[in-house]
Amino acid sequence: MAVVSTELLASQARLLADMIETLPVSLAPVDQHARCRDLVAQLERALSALPAQALG
Repeated sequence: MAVVSTELLASQARLLADMIETLPVSLAPVDQHARCRDLVAQLERALSALPAQALG
């Protein structure tokens, strides 16, 4: 089983937040929207793989 890094999760979450924030002024909003959806899916998978000990 792969080890999930909470630092990587935090980094990806910050990237997603930045992308969502700039979405209204993006030069390629459709592409950026698709990338945001991909990041959400990645974060969802990573969070579900995170051991319960990391949450407490």
